[in-house]
Amino acid sequence: MSIDEPLTKDGISSLCNLSAPPTEGFTPVLQLIDMQKKCTAKKPGHFVWRLVLSDSMFYCEGCLASNLYHLIDSDLLKKYCFVKLLNHNSTLIGKTIVVVVQDLIILDNPGGVWCSPTRFEPSLDEPERERQRNEPVSLVKNYFLTLCDDKCPDVDFRFRVCDDCGCAPCEFIGRGVEVMSFVNAMDDKENLQLTNRQKRFLCYTGYSAYKHGYLGKYNRIKLPVCVEEGIKNHYDEADVLDYTGFRAKEEEEVAAPKRRCMR
Repeated sequence: MSIDEPLTKDGISSLCNLSAPPTEGFTPVLQLIDMQKKCTAKKPGHFVWRLVLSDSMFYCEGCLASNLYHLIDSDLLKKYCFVKLLNHNSTLIGKTIVVVVQDLIILDNPGGVWCSPTRFEPSLDEPERERQRNEPVSLVKNYFLTLCDDKCPDVDFRFRVCDDCGCAPCEFIGRGVEVMSFVNAMDDKENLQLTNRQKRFLCYTGYSAYKHGYLGKYNRIKLPVCVEEGIKNHYDEADVLDYTGFRAKEEEEVAAPKRRCMR
C-alpha cells in the first residue's frame, strides 16, 4: 500500500450518507475488493460491472460507469486494486445504496483484501426516503449511466435507417422509448405526480446518460431530432413557449445561478 495514499477513513460511510453527502472535491481512496460482470435483465446482450468498495472498515456496493470499462478490458483495473475516486454519485436503488464510479485513478494492488471490512448498513429513515423521492434526476441519470453504450444499436434491417440519427431502428425506438418507460414507471411507483415538463427533462437526462455516459457539469450534447420530437410528442405542452429548448454549456452556466436564486 502506498504510504502517501492510505485508505480514506470513514470513506464508505461518507459516500453512503445520502442526507448529508460529502462536499464537492471529496476523492476517497478505497479498495476494490470484488468486481463482477452482470448481464442486464432489461437489455439482453448488455452488461454492467458491479463493484464492492472498501475503506478497510466497511464495504458497500458500487458500479462502474461504462466510460471506464476500457480499464478492465486493458487489464489495468483489477480485483484488490486501491483506487482514488475522482468523480462519483451515490443513489438508492431499492433498499441498497450504490456508488456509481464515473472517474478514478488506479493506485497499488496488495493482492488481497486489506483488513476485514464489514457491510455498511445505513439508517434509511422516512425523511431520507422522502428526500430520494424528491430527487428523481439522480435516480434516472445514475441508472442509465450504468447502461451507457455510445454506439448505435445493432442494425436491424426490418427498420429503415433513421435520417436524423443514422441508426436502425432509430435512437428514439432503441433508447428513447426505454427511458420514457423508466420515467413513467418511477412516476407511478413513487406517486411523484410529475408534470410533462419534468418528464421531458428526466427523459432528456436519461437518454444523454444512456447514450454518452458522464459528460461533466453543464456539458451537453444536442439530442437527435427523432429523440427530442418523440419525447415532446408524448409529453407535450399547450403553449410552444413552455418548451425550454437546447441550451449549450455557456447558456446553462448563466441560467443555473438564476434558477438557484429563485428557489
